Parts: sequence; C-alpha cells; structure tokens
Amino acid sequence: ISKVNGCISLRKQQLAKLDELIKSRFIELFESGNYPVCRLGDVCSKITDGTHKTPNYLDAGVTFISAKNIVNGELDFSDVKYISDQEYAEIQKRCQTEMGDILLSKSGSLGAPVIVKTTERIGLFESLAVIKYDRSKLLPAFLCEQLKSDRIQRQFKVGTKGVAIKHLHLGVIADTDIVVPPIEDQNAFAAFVEQTDKSKLAVQQSLEKL
Repeated sequence: ISKVNGCISLRKQQLAKLDELIKSRFIELFESGNYPVCRLGDVCSKITDGTHKTPNYLDAGVTFISAKNIVNGELDFSDVKYISDQEYAEIQKRCQTEMGDILLSKSGSLGAPVIVKTTERIGLFESLAVIKYDRSKLLPAFLCEQLKSDRIQRQFKVGTKGVAIKHLHLGVIADTDIVVPPIEDQNAFAAFVEQTDKSKLAVQQSLEKL
C-alpha cells in the first residue's frame, strides 16, 4: 500500500509537471514576441453567460453544468444536473454552446478556462461564460492557454478588485488584452499541446489504475 501511494503521488507530480511544460512553452513562444495586442471582445462574435435563473432539475434530460464542472482544465461530467428540453431551449436563446467554444468560470475559481470538446447538448448556469471567438484568427488550444497565463489572470483579478463577492463580469472579460500571433505560430503550439496531452492521458490512466 505504501508503494502504491508513492506511485500515486508520483503520477500526480507528473501531471503537474506536464501542465507546467505547456505553460513554459507558451511563455517561450508568445510572451517575448512582438505580436499584435487587441481586446478579446474585438475578436469575438459573442461573449455571454448562462441562465441567471435556477432551473427545475430532473433525474434525466439535457446536461446542465456550472463553474464547478471545470476540473483540472477539463469539463468534468461526473457530477452534473439535468434540465428539460424546454428549459434548454430557453437557455439557447441567450447562450449557445458549440464544439471548440471556450467556457470561462465567472465565480468560484475565477477565470478558469476550458475548451468544449463534446457535441452533446449542454445548458450553462450563469457562473460560466461562453467565448465565441473568431476561428480564423485564434485556435482553441492557444486561446485557452493564453487565458490561463499570469498576465491574463492579473487582468481578471484587477477587474474584480473591491467587489465584496468575487464575480468576473462579462465586460471585464471582453476588455481583456490578448495577443494574436499568426495562425501558423498558433498551429505549432497547438501541435505541442496535443502531444503533451497524449502524455497526460497515459499518466492519468496509470493514476486511475493505481
């Protein structure tokens, strides 16, 4: 049991190191370059959030998630709620979610981004913002990692300063300054992230076995 616990600890360290590797690569490629800077809102068709009304939850139906479902940079569907088709349709009028969109937590762990990697219908609570960016100018892996960067996180924190209940407002998200490198530079970074994610998956599977 002691040996297994030691292996579990090692696997968790490996996952953390792989996350650090992606972060370091991003800094190396983009933080020192002379790339154009613009407001996030200027390269998005829409930045909105989920329903501000608590739905009537069901035992089965359309998946409904909130900020708590962003876990370790991924959407965690192990603990979700369900809503009716009718309530989902109402949410869709305000907030449509598609494969490749970026979701961003507005409360709880402020500013945690995640890429939508499912075609499943998803209803969002207001603690999540959906970022619909210009896909000809930004790649999801690049934008998601940039939103995790210390520079962006500082902007988010400044935007919530002095607020009693910490809540990231849509205006603050839209006003965030981001860099927009050429798409080929973003492609090179996305390929690196994809390879690193394969390593993370192997380590994660080993961790679950242990």
